[in-house]
Amino acid sequence: MVSLTETVSEAVGVFHSVECLESAIDELQNAGFNRSELSLLAHDKAVEEKLGHIYKKAEDAADDPEAPRMAWASRNSVDAGEAALVGAPFFIAALVAGGAVVATGGALLPAIGAAVAAGGLAGTFGGLVAGELGKEHAAHYEQQLERGGILLWVHLRKPEDGERVVDILQKNKADHVHVHQIAASA
Repeated sequence: MVSLTETVSEAVGVFHSVECLESAIDELQNAGFNRSELSLLAHDKAVEEKLGHIYKKAEDAADDPEAPRMAWASRNSVDAGEAALVGAPFFIAALVAGGAVVATGGALLPAIGAAVAAGGLAGTFGGLVAGELGKEHAAHYEQQLERGGILLWVHLRKPEDGERVVDILQKNKADHVHVHQIAASA
């Protein structure tokens, strides 16, 4: 019995700066590609857990269908999203605490002041934690650059998109740019 494996086309390129990567991604999105069609090589820990090794060079992973990937997220969205994620629960807790003071007979004005102050402290704490998480994101890029570059895969909806994507990647200084076929994930 012959087994037929469905394949998909994707373009891949290796970037040697975060700025060039982000410029290419901006241009790809302006050309109609969705964030969901863009992926990067996953963090070293995820690669090692899945494959048992870390790639020595970026281009070694380019055509490996088993290479674990992660969704692309801009530096700004990581910072803002993580700050909100970390700071919001603290801010809500501060408001609840202020409400509890009022509900138990405390004066309204001091309760509002306490809630605002606690919320400000929570936001500051959230920003600091998010800054640390943003550093982790930057460290991932740095690790990739040390291994020869940051890989970007672009899922092609139709074969004729390949030439346009290759042009965008090359225009933004990617190398090892090519289109390949990989087995479609189930």
